[in-house]
Amino acid sequence: MQILEEIQACGADIIGRQEVTPAFCRNHISKTGYPYWEFRKYSNEEEGLAVLSKSPILKYTFLETVVF
Repeated sequence: MQILEEIQACGADIIGRQEVTPAFCRNHISKTGYPYWEFRKYSNEEEGLAVLSKSPILKYTFLETVVF
């Protein structure tokens, strides 16, 4: 899967991914080499935001702004 290869190749300490599905998190994040991650679903959608980290995520806050 190309996105997994890109995540692995970038070498960043922290990565944020928008419009991620829960299934992607369950099935693929463990293959990226990032041992720590958080996922939060957007309130009105099936997709959400994933944050992947090489270091432990000790504290996080998920803010969502909806603009109509």
